[in-house]
Amino acid sequence: MDVFNVTNQEGNKITDEAMLDYIMKSLGPDSSFASSMRRSVGVTTGMDYTSIELIGSDRPGLLSEMSAVLTNLKCNVVNAEVWTHNTRAAAIMQVKDEETGGTINDPERLSMMKQLLCNVLRCSNKLRDAKTIVSDGVSHTERRLHQLMFADRDYERAAGEVLDEKGGLM
Repeated sequence: MDVFNVTNQEGNKITDEAMLDYIMKSLGPDSSFASSMRRSVGVTTGMDYTSIELIGSDRPGLLSEMSAVLTNLKCNVVNAEVWTHNTRAAAIMQVKDEETGGTINDPERLSMMKQLLCNVLRCSNKLRDAKTIVSDGVSHTERRLHQLMFADRDYERAAGEVLDEKGGLM
């Protein structure tokens, strides 16, 4: 079961039952956009965005913090899928340049994006690695998220062990 803490703009937990009921109905299976969202999962057909793969420490507000970093870097989030397991999170976010509406090609900007997102993902967990990969390619989102979480294998490693990019111990 997934548990979400919904907060207002000041960061306080929303307790108004009417508001919580509205949120649950709008995100539930009977919502008007649920069927269109199901169709968007899977193979992406276009290459007019930049794809960002992220893996790091999970915590409340993580997606919001990642989105804030991207907004500050003048990126529009087109799509984001996030998987969590225990204390780990893996995400694939597709972003466009705010000004051009296309892919982001500036190497300095991409490097800054990777650095800032890694800082957000790393959080207070210095024993576990955070990783960010940026690409222009088309990928099968669910398959890639599974690969990221499998390579991270938080249930098999001893504390302090770190995996290389291919999932092997370093």
